[in-house]
Amino acid sequence: MQLNALYLLPLAAAAVQGAAFKAAAAALVEGYSVFVPQWEVQATPGGETLLLSGTVEEVRAQLLEINPDYVAFFGPNSTAPNKAVMEDASQRDDVFKDAPVNCQGFEGADRDAIARGARYLMDVSGKPANGAGPNNCGRVSCSWDSAIWWCNSDTKPKTLDSFRDISDGAYHIIGKCYKKDGWVSGQAFHKDNWNVIAKKANC
Repeated sequence: MQLNALYLLPLAAAAVQGAAFKAAAAALVEGYSVFVPQWEVQATPGGETLLLSGTVEEVRAQLLEINPDYVAFFGPNSTAPNKAVMEDASQRDDVFKDAPVNCQGFEGADRDAIARGARYLMDVSGKPANGAGPNNCGRVSCSWDSAIWWCNSDTKPKTLDSFRDISDGAYHIIGKCYKKDGWVSGQAFHKDNWNVIAKKANC
């Protein structure tokens, strides 16, 4: 799956309403603030730019409702769990190489679902942006009760070079924090004061 001209924008928590946001906020970690990601997308090549909210999976579902041929226009998606896990070795950028990881304190998520979410994020173009922290987090992927969060630990806003950076953090967690029976959870800390969390969620 490829989302064209995609960006992640912070949305003030006070301005967000609805059960989805409340559930996401409650599902993270005490002391962390939460924003709902917003994405600038096109449903058709050359079409108008749309502003959609949610995880990458939710945005994809909205785009398919708007344009059932979305995948045909913007390329194949990689949903097969084994393929998604194998992408770790073949395509990750290693921006988290040797980065510290905390594998404790988070409820286990399905490894294949986390890998699939990481693979989705790998195909996203544009630059993700996060508001000032510390601990300002957006849930960028969630499926099968397994979520990927991107958190800014800095006191100023942060923009990354690529969504692949977040994807790499999730793959780093998979590599370092894999538990028995297909479960994984953890938090990977980038040297530039941001981090990625993979954990169980409600979705």
